[in-house]
Amino acid sequence: MKKTHINVANSIVYGDLFTRLSALLMGVGIVFHGQIVKGILVFVFEIAFILYMLNVGLFNLSMLPSLGTQEESKVWNEAKQVYEYVAGDNSQLILLNGVITCFVIAAIIALWINQHRYRTVFRSRLLSCTSCLLNRKHHTQP
Repeated sequence: MKKTHINVANSIVYGDLFTRLSALLMGVGIVFHGQIVKGILVFVFEIAFILYMLNVGLFNLSMLPSLGTQEESKVWNEAKQVYEYVAGDNSQLILLNGVITCFVIAAIIALWINQHRYRTVFRSRLLSCTSCLLNRKHHTQP
């Protein structure tokens, strides 16, 4: 029997329909293979990631190369007859938010890979256990 390496590509190629659907909707394969709570949690993480990226993540990544464009400046206030200082972009916060966004992306990629790998491992163990039980059943009967 040829032993295949367990990775995402093999999981998608040799997996069932629900495992393949998990490539787009994370957790679908886990739910339809019996682990409902875990599958729903994975799906919620995917939705939270999409919302995070749309709300702040893409902006954080776009600001990361320049670390801000607005410099601190002073503006004359006619009403008070004084110069007021306007704060510029805080490059440390921009850097921190950009690095956090990169870690969030890395975490979601690791979760995506892990869900496919886990499904393939679980299925192969289930099939081997089923074959062991069937062999035992045939050997114990007179």
